[in-house]
Amino acid sequence: MFLQTGGPIRNQSKEADPGAALEAIVARKLISLELINPTTRCIQKQDQDTAAISRLDPALKQKFEKAGMLIAKLILKRFIVDDSFCIDRTDDRDDSVEDIVLFNELQRLNFSIKHNNDSIKHNRPFSLISNAMGFEEGGTEDQDHRNRLIKVCDDFRSNNSNVSKFSDLEINTKENLYFELITECKISLDKYSSNPIAAQNLFNFIVGKDYIKIKVLTNKKDNDISVIYEDFREGFIQPNGIEKVEIYKGSRKADKAASWNLRVEFDNKYIFTHRIHNGGSAISHKNQSQLNMKFDVKFDSNSKRGSELT
Repeated sequence: MFLQTGGPIRNQSKEADPGAALEAIVARKLISLELINPTTRCIQKQDQDTAAISRLDPALKQKFEKAGMLIAKLILKRFIVDDSFCIDRTDDRDDSVEDIVLFNELQRLNFSIKHNNDSIKHNRPFSLISNAMGFEEGGTEDQDHRNRLIKVCDDFRSNNSNVSKFSDLEINTKENLYFELITECKISLDKYSSNPIAAQNLFNFIVGKDYIKIKVLTNKKDNDISVIYEDFREGFIQPNGIEKVEIYKGSRKADKAASWNLRVEFDNKYIFTHRIHNGGSAISHKNQSQLNMKFDVKFDSNSKRGSELT
């Protein structure tokens, strides 16, 4: 049975992209199961990614084939059982976290298949409350947060009126700016740490929701692979609050400023580090406006992670 989804798709295959090849190999393993039927779009994507598979290094292809078998085994045992499903593969126009979708009349299962990639989202300091935690933009909570950060920015501008680029700042000055901004972000996170909806919104902003993540880890130095499985569907891993927010400073590297970081620990034992950094070279000297700042968000080394498939 073949199902058409949407119109003809553009040729978006990246022949040298191992991620596309991994998705295609996993989809091929699933299509080989009697209970799974591909959509027209899935068939087209499979055809497009044939070149990506053929261009893989033979050793990496062998690892992906092994990973594909493990993933198909997991999906068959845990999700398919005796039900029939259609399989679809997404493309860039879907604007979604999933790569492979299994669906029938009763349910939809979204899978994110990644190679050596955590695929998490990076929030920004100024929109931490409205965009990431879900409070109303321009509302009391959001305005309080933004006003405190803007005061830090205006004080910085006042003390550095002759500097036009972040790269021209003295190291201490840049580190102090990062510290003051990240301190205000900590105050906001602490304030709403016991709000379950805010905590869940932040968690879902970082990792996404309503999907199952499967990450294949490989290393060129050996033949081992690890396949990590995490279920981010609603009700499976959702936190009820933020357990702890800490600030820590990294080390200076040569003539580069040390990083300032937030470590955010949710009560479901997932921990993420937020490294603050400027998002561009130019310093805006317009008062009552934001400086261009971003967070680089990563799993903390002590964070809970998914289960390894064997």
